[in-house]
Amino acid sequence: MERIKYKGYFIDKTKTGYRISKQSDISIHTHLRNLSTSYKLINNVVNKPIPKRCGLYYLESHIRIANDEEYKRKLQDYYDVKVNKGTKQRYYNPHKKSF
Repeated sequence: MERIKYKGYFIDKTKTGYRISKQSDISIHTHLRNLSTSYKLINNVVNKPIPKRCGLYYLESHIRIANDEEYKRKLQDYYDVKVNKGTKQRYYNPHKKSF
């Protein structure tokens, strides 16, 4: 198995992609499909920006392997906003006749 050390994290090659884990605690890990996104994830966790254009799984991965509790809290708040944004209220007109 191929193992890359990068900024305090391990990137391990798997059959379907890559597994990113902390060097200090290997049990905390996440899986991604591309090597470039693995590097980007680690850079984001080290430099602590909040990724704005990404999916929910990618945000969960940030939360899972981040070290800083304040950064984790900000990511979790942003994750919650993105989850709740998808549930829109439908308009109901009580005077409209339904057949």
